[in-house]
Amino acid sequence: MSKCKPTSTLVALGEKFSSTSEHDRVDEKRYKSLIGCLLYLIATRSDILYVVSLLSRFMHCCNVAHFKAAKRVLRYVKGTLGYGVKFERAEELKLVGYSDSDWAGSVDDMKKATKIKVNNQSAVAIAKNPLFHGKTKHFKIKYHFVREAELSKEINLVHCCSEVQLADILTKPLATTRFEYLKKKIGVYCLVAKEEC
Repeated sequence: MSKCKPTSTLVALGEKFSSTSEHDRVDEKRYKSLIGCLLYLIATRSDILYVVSLLSRFMHCCNVAHFKAAKRVLRYVKGTLGYGVKFERAEELKLVGYSDSDWAGSVDDMKKATKIKVNNQSAVAIAKNPLFHGKTKHFKIKYHFVREAELSKEINLVHCCSEVQLADILTKPLATTRFEYLKKKIGVYCLVAKEEC
Protein backbone atom coordinates (compact mmCIF):
# COMPACT_ATOMS: atom_id res chain seq x y z
CA MET A 1 0.00 0.00 0.00
CA SER A 2 3.05 2.30 0.14
CA LYS A 3 2.55 3.24 -3.53
CA CYS A 4 -1.24 3.47 -3.39
CA LYS A 5 -3.18 6.43 -4.73
CA PRO A 6 -4.54 8.63 -1.89
CA THR A 7 -8.28 9.32 -1.65
CA SER A 8 -10.07 12.34 -0.18
CA THR A 9 -12.87 10.46 1.60
CA LEU A 10 -12.99 7.37 3.77
CA VAL A 11 -16.03 5.64 2.33
CA ALA A 12 -18.14 6.11 -0.78
CA LEU A 13 -21.25 8.17 -0.12
CA GLY A 14 -24.23 5.88 0.44
CA GLU A 15 -22.14 2.71 0.70
CA LYS A 16 -23.65 0.13 3.07
CA PHE A 17 -21.93 -2.93 4.48
CA SER A 18 -23.55 -6.18 5.49
CA SER A 19 -22.43 -9.44 7.04
CA THR A 20 -24.64 -11.33 4.59
CA SER A 21 -23.06 -10.11 1.38
CA GLU A 22 -22.39 -12.14 -1.76
CA HIS A 23 -18.70 -11.17 -1.71
CA ASP A 24 -16.00 -13.77 -1.14
CA ARG A 25 -14.57 -14.14 2.34
CA VAL A 26 -11.06 -12.89 3.13
CA ASP A 27 -8.40 -13.93 5.62
CA GLU A 28 -9.84 -12.90 9.00
CA LYS A 29 -6.39 -12.67 10.57
CA ARG A 30 -5.20 -10.05 8.07
CA TYR A 31 -8.47 -8.13 8.32
CA LYS A 32 -8.42 -8.12 12.13
CA SER A 33 -4.80 -6.97 12.13
CA LEU A 34 -5.59 -4.09 9.78
CA ILE A 35 -8.66 -3.01 11.77
CA GLY A 36 -6.66 -3.27 15.00
CA CYS A 37 -4.03 -0.90 13.60
CA LEU A 38 -6.74 1.53 12.48
CA LEU A 39 -8.40 1.37 15.91
CA TYR A 40 -5.07 2.37 17.44
CA LEU A 41 -4.83 5.29 15.02
CA ILE A 42 -8.23 6.77 15.94
CA ALA A 43 -6.73 8.08 19.20
CA THR A 44 -5.20 10.92 17.18
CA ARG A 45 -7.35 10.81 14.06
CA SER A 46 -10.99 11.24 15.03
CA ASP A 47 -11.85 11.82 11.36
CA ILE A 48 -11.53 8.06 10.71
CA LEU A 49 -13.50 6.98 13.78
CA TYR A 50 -16.84 6.38 12.05
CA VAL A 51 -15.66 4.14 9.25
CA VAL A 52 -13.19 2.20 11.42
CA SER A 53 -15.85 1.47 14.03
CA LEU A 54 -18.23 0.46 11.24
CA LEU A 55 -15.69 -1.92 9.70
CA SER A 56 -14.81 -3.39 13.09
CA ARG A 57 -18.34 -4.82 13.26
CA PHE A 58 -17.38 -7.35 10.60
CA MET A 59 -14.31 -8.94 12.22
CA HIS A 60 -16.10 -12.31 12.43
CA CYS A 61 -17.51 -12.25 8.90
CA CYS A 62 -15.19 -10.09 6.80
CA ASN A 63 -15.40 -10.25 3.05
CA VAL A 64 -13.79 -8.61 0.01
CA ALA A 65 -15.98 -5.48 0.29
CA HIS A 66 -14.98 -4.95 3.93
CA PHE A 67 -11.29 -5.46 3.18
CA LYS A 68 -11.47 -3.10 0.21
CA ALA A 69 -13.11 -0.45 2.41
CA ALA A 70 -10.40 -0.90 5.06
CA LYS A 71 -7.74 -0.44 2.40
CA ARG A 72 -9.53 2.72 1.28
CA VAL A 73 -9.06 4.05 4.84
CA LEU A 74 -5.33 3.39 4.43
CA ARG A 75 -5.37 5.32 1.15
CA TYR A 76 -7.09 8.21 2.93
CA VAL A 77 -4.54 8.12 5.77
CA LYS A 78 -1.69 8.10 3.24
CA GLY A 79 -3.03 11.32 1.74
CA THR A 80 -3.41 12.94 5.17
CA LEU A 81 -0.28 11.76 6.99
CA GLY A 82 0.44 15.22 8.37
CA TYR A 83 -3.00 15.56 9.94
CA GLY A 84 -3.85 15.23 13.60
CA VAL A 85 -5.97 16.71 16.37
CA LYS A 86 -5.12 20.31 17.17
CA PHE A 87 -6.09 21.58 20.61
CA GLU A 88 -6.33 25.33 20.89
CA ARG A 89 -6.28 27.36 24.06
CA ALA A 90 -9.53 29.05 25.01
CA GLU A 91 -10.28 31.60 27.71
CA GLU A 92 -13.43 29.81 28.77
CA LEU A 93 -13.96 26.08 28.81
CA LYS A 94 -17.27 25.09 27.22
CA LEU A 95 -18.54 21.54 27.18
CA VAL A 96 -20.85 21.00 24.21
CA GLY A 97 -22.19 17.60 23.21
CA TYR A 98 -23.62 16.71 19.82
CA SER A 99 -25.83 13.73 19.11
CA ASP A 100 -27.27 12.36 15.94
CA SER A 101 -29.73 9.58 15.35
CA ASP A 102 -28.84 6.91 12.83
CA TRP A 103 -31.99 5.67 11.19
CA ALA A 104 -31.41 2.53 9.12
CA GLY A 105 -27.63 3.00 9.15
CA SER A 106 -26.88 -0.70 9.54
CA VAL A 107 -28.27 -3.01 6.90
CA ASP A 108 -27.95 -5.98 9.26
CA ASP A 109 -29.60 -4.41 12.31
CA MET A 110 -32.60 -2.86 10.57
CA LYS A 111 -33.89 -6.29 9.51
CA LYS A 112 -34.79 -7.37 13.01
CA ALA A 113 -35.95 -5.85 16.25
CA THR A 114 -33.49 -5.51 19.10
CA LYS A 115 -34.17 -8.30 21.55
CA ILE A 116 -34.08 -7.37 25.21
CA LYS A 117 -34.34 -10.29 27.59
CA VAL A 118 -35.86 -9.52 30.97
CA ASN A 119 -36.18 -11.94 33.86
CA ASN A 120 -39.14 -10.11 35.36
CA GLN A 121 -42.62 -10.79 33.96
CA SER A 122 -44.02 -7.68 35.64
CA ALA A 123 -41.46 -5.51 33.86
CA VAL A 124 -42.45 -7.03 30.51
CA ALA A 125 -46.17 -6.52 31.23
CA ILE A 126 -45.63 -2.90 32.26
CA ALA A 127 -43.48 -2.24 29.18
CA LYS A 128 -46.20 -3.61 26.92
CA ASN A 129 -48.95 -1.66 28.69
CA PRO A 130 -47.95 2.02 28.62
CA LEU A 131 -50.56 3.12 31.17
CA PHE A 132 -49.11 4.73 34.26
CA HIS A 133 -50.73 3.84 37.54
CA GLY A 134 -49.86 3.88 41.22
CA LYS A 135 -47.37 1.01 41.04
CA THR A 136 -45.46 2.49 38.10
CA LYS A 137 -45.56 6.21 38.77
CA HIS A 138 -41.87 6.15 39.78
CA PHE A 139 -41.05 5.20 36.16
CA LYS A 140 -42.18 8.64 35.10
CA ILE A 141 -39.18 10.11 36.86
CA LYS A 142 -36.78 7.86 34.95
CA TYR A 143 -38.51 8.50 31.62
CA HIS A 144 -38.31 12.24 32.03
CA PHE A 145 -34.77 12.48 33.35
CA VAL A 146 -33.55 14.62 30.44
CA ARG A 147 -36.51 16.99 30.71
CA GLU A 148 -35.89 17.39 34.44
CA ALA A 149 -32.17 17.96 33.91
CA GLU A 150 -33.00 20.73 31.45
CA LEU A 151 -35.57 22.31 33.77
CA SER A 152 -32.99 22.39 36.56
CA LYS A 153 -30.53 23.95 34.09
CA GLU A 154 -28.03 21.09 34.44
CA ILE A 155 -28.17 20.75 30.68
CA ASN A 156 -29.42 22.92 27.86
CA LEU A 157 -31.05 21.17 24.92
CA VAL A 158 -30.67 23.11 21.70
CA HIS A 159 -31.87 22.09 18.26
CA CYS A 160 -28.97 21.76 15.86
CA CYS A 161 -29.68 21.88 12.14
CA SER A 162 -27.90 19.42 9.87
CA GLU A 163 -25.55 22.05 8.45
CA VAL A 164 -23.77 22.51 11.80
CA GLN A 165 -24.21 18.99 13.23
CA LEU A 166 -20.67 17.95 14.20
CA ALA A 167 -21.77 14.41 15.08
CA ASP A 168 -22.34 13.65 11.39
CA ILE A 169 -18.62 12.97 10.83
CA LEU A 170 -18.82 10.26 13.50
CA THR A 171 -22.06 8.64 12.33
CA LYS A 172 -22.31 8.50 8.54
CA PRO A 173 -20.51 8.67 5.20
CA LEU A 174 -20.28 12.24 3.89
CA ALA A 175 -19.59 14.05 0.64
CA THR A 176 -16.01 15.33 0.34
CA THR A 177 -16.77 19.02 0.97
CA ARG A 178 -18.90 18.26 4.03
CA PHE A 179 -16.30 15.81 5.35
CA GLU A 180 -13.49 18.38 4.97
CA TYR A 181 -15.58 21.07 6.69
CA LEU A 182 -16.49 18.87 9.67
CA LYS A 183 -12.95 17.53 9.95
CA LYS A 184 -11.74 21.06 10.66
CA LYS A 185 -14.62 21.74 13.05
CA ILE A 186 -13.65 18.78 15.25
CA GLY A 187 -10.03 19.92 15.33
CA VAL A 188 -8.35 17.70 12.73
CA TYR A 189 -5.86 19.86 10.82
CA CYS A 190 -2.70 19.46 8.84
CA LEU A 191 -0.04 19.88 11.53
CA VAL A 192 2.97 20.10 9.23
CA ALA A 193 4.00 22.79 6.74
CA LYS A 194 1.20 23.64 4.29
CA GLU A 195 3.18 22.52 1.23
CA GLU A 196 3.41 19.02 2.75
CA CYS A 197 -0.39 18.68 3.05
